[in-house]
Amino acid sequence: MSKRGQKHGGRRWPDKVLELAVDMNTTFWAKREVRQKEVIAEFLDALKKENDRRQTEVGKLNEIRREKGLPDLRDEEIPLDLKALTRPSRETLRLWINAGENYWSFKTKYGEERARRRFIGRGRPMKATRALEYVMIDHTRIDAWAVIYDEDGVKTLVERPWLTLAIDVYSRMIVGAVITYEHPSVYSALLCLRQVVRKKKFLIDRFGHHKGATDGWGKPGTVIVDNGWEFVGMSFQVCCEACGIDVIWAPVKSGEFKSYAERAFGTLNTMLWHRLEEGIPFKPHEMSALNLHPEIKAVHTKEWLFDKMWEVIVKEYHLNPHGEEQIVPAIRWRASLLDKGRPTVDDVRELDKVLGRSDIVLLTAEGVRLNNHRFHDQEVTTVLLDRLLRYSKKRDQRKGPKSSGTIPLLGTWDPSDCSFILIWDFVQKKNVRLTNIHPKFSSGLSWKTAAEIKKFANARNEAFHTDDERYAARAAFSRSLREKVPFIPYRDARKTVAELDHPQLVDGDTVVRVKGPPLTDEPEPQDIPHGLPAREREDDRLREKAPRRGGAAATRKAKKKRAENGARRDADREKSDPVKKTEKQQTVITTSHAMTREESLAKLAALKKKMET
Repeated sequence: MSKRGQKHGGRRWPDKVLELAVDMNTTFWAKREVRQKEVIAEFLDALKKENDRRQTEVGKLNEIRREKGLPDLRDEEIPLDLKALTRPSRETLRLWINAGENYWSFKTKYGEERARRRFIGRGRPMKATRALEYVMIDHTRIDAWAVIYDEDGVKTLVERPWLTLAIDVYSRMIVGAVITYEHPSVYSALLCLRQVVRKKKFLIDRFGHHKGATDGWGKPGTVIVDNGWEFVGMSFQVCCEACGIDVIWAPVKSGEFKSYAERAFGTLNTMLWHRLEEGIPFKPHEMSALNLHPEIKAVHTKEWLFDKMWEVIVKEYHLNPHGEEQIVPAIRWRASLLDKGRPTVDDVRELDKVLGRSDIVLLTAEGVRLNNHRFHDQEVTTVLLDRLLRYSKKRDQRKGPKSSGTIPLLGTWDPSDCSFILIWDFVQKKNVRLTNIHPKFSSGLSWKTAAEIKKFANARNEAFHTDDERYAARAAFSRSLREKVPFIPYRDARKTVAELDHPQLVDGDTVVRVKGPPLTDEPEPQDIPHGLPAREREDDRLREKAPRRGGAAATRKAKKKRAENGARRDADREKSDPVKKTEKQQTVITTSHAMTREESLAKLAALKKKMET
C-alpha cells in the first residue's frame, strides 16, 4: 500500500483509499471473530459512501456554476479531493489484508500460542549421547476400542483404554508401554517406570532375541514428562528422587518438547490401531459422516491389544529406520550398550517399595490412618515408635498425660492395592510394611474401588464396621456394578470401567542374574548395577509440598468455592429443619444486642427474684 510507486508510478492509490484500507486491516487483525468478507464489505460500503459524498459536492459546485452561466466542471477540472475514488477489486483487498500478517497482528487475533507456533523457529530437539540417558514418558488415549467381558463371557462394556509410553531419546527404543483403563495418573506413570527397569521376560519368552528388539530395559538417568497432575505432584518427585532419577518437566502446551513420544503415538496409529476392526482412523465428525461405528465390531480385550501392540513394536517399530537420521532403534540401542554399558537396578523388588503414591502420614500408637483406612500391626508400630519417636519435634507432640506419641513419616502405597502401606524408616533406611486392619476386605482391592464401596454401603445404610461387614458390602457392590452397567447411560457406565478391570504389572517383575549360553554370537553388553539413593540419604525424605498449581488465582477460586459450598449446605439445613432456623435467628438476635450496665443489673435482679420465689 506504499505510495513510492517503484513499479507502477501511475497507479498510486489515493490517500482516502489507503486510510480506509488501514482501518480495514486494523479491524480484521484486532479480533478473532472478525472475518475477511465482513471487513471487505465494510470497506466497500465506506468507499461507496465517500464517493456519493464527493459526487454530491461536485453537483453543488455545478449548480453554482450554472447559476453563474458557466458550464459544468470537466473531469480534469474537478478538485483532487472531490474526484471519485477508484474501487479496488476484492482480490486486491484480500492481498492487502494478508500483507498485514505478522507475529504481532497474528498474536492479537489468534493468541500467543498460535503466533509462536506459526512464526517462531523451532529449537533443536533434545539430544542424548547414550542409551537410557533421557527417557520420555507420555500418555495418550488409544484410537481403538476394547471390550470388557463378565464371568459368563458376555460383553459388559466397550471403552477406549489409555497408553502410557516410555521411549529412549538416543535410540528411539520403546522401553516401556502399559495399557490401562485408568486415566493418566501417578499409578500408570509408575507402572510404566517399573516396566522400564525390568528385563522384559514376557517378550523374550515370546519372540526370543529377535535382532535385539526385545532388549529394551534399564535404569534411566533422566525422565522427561509433561506438566500433568500425575507428574507435578509430590508422589512422582519423591519416587524419582529415591531411585536416583532426575526429572525434566516439559513446558506447558509444548508437544514438540516431547516430539519423539508424540511421533511414536502417531506411528503406532498408522501401524496398528487404525488398521483394526475396532480402530478409529478418522476424527469423530468424519466417522459419523461415513457411518462408521467400530465400537459395535469390537471383540478384543485390553490384554489382546497389549500383546498385539508389543508384537508390532518388536517386529516392525524397533527394526525400521526412523526420522531424518534413519535410526534403527534396535541397532543403535545395541551399539550404545556395547560401548557405554547398561545402567540397572540391583534389586527391583526394593525399587517397587519406593515406587508408588507418596504422602506424609502421621504414625501414632494406633498405626497410620490414610483415606479412611487404618494400617496397624502392634509389634511393628511399637518398634517404629521406639526407634523414631526420639527424633520428632517435642512441640508437635500431644500434651495429654495418656496421649500417644506422634511422628510424621513418608508413606508409600500402591494405588491398586489398599491392603498395605509402606512406611520409610529413616534410621534403618528401609521401608516397613503396615497391613490394613481389615485384611479380608482390602485384599486385592484398589483404593478407588474401596472408596466407591464405602459410598455404596452408606447409600444403602448398611453396616460398614467389621471386616466381615465390609467384605459383604464389597461382594454386594461387585454384583450391583455388573448388573447395572448394561442399563445405565454410557457416559455413566464408562466411569465404572476402572472398577471392572484393574491394571496389573506385567510378567517379568524380577531380575534374576544367572549365567547361561548367550542368545547370539554377538558380545553381551555390560550391566552396571545401581543401588537405591534413598538408602544413602541421612534425612527423613520428607519434602515440602510444591507451590499450589495455579498460584494465587487458584487459591482465591478455592476459597470462593468453599464459601459457596458452605452457604449451600446451610441453606439445605435450614430448608430441611425450619424450627432450627427460627432458633438460630433468635440466637443471633439475642447475642447481637449489646446490653448496658443498667440492663444487666436489672436482668440479674430479676433472675435472683425468680430463684427466691
